[in-house]
Amino acid sequence: MVVGRSQQSLEVPNNATYIGSGKVAEVAQAVRHLKVETVIFDDSLSPGQLRNLEKAFGGEAAGVRVCDRTALILDIFSQRAGTREGKLQV
Repeated sequence: MVVGRSQQSLEVPNNATYIGSGKVAEVAQAVRHLKVETVIFDDSLSPGQLRNLEKAFGGEAAGVRVCDRTALILDIFSQRAGTREGKLQV
């Protein structure tokens, strides 16, 4: 279930978190308030950005997962893969 949505326009994405520090704080507050389990970004994020965002949103201790579009697509494919070979390919 989608509990919220946020958008930010930047000329150049932040190298550390992809979004600005104010937006990180805003989303982190919403994550805590709404007890969000997963935050999805509609773009590709680097492994460092994923790690930094997860840490900013509470991380594993809070049970918050951050994923980008690619990870979401792979998760959907892996859930729907029926055969052993299909699961292996995902």
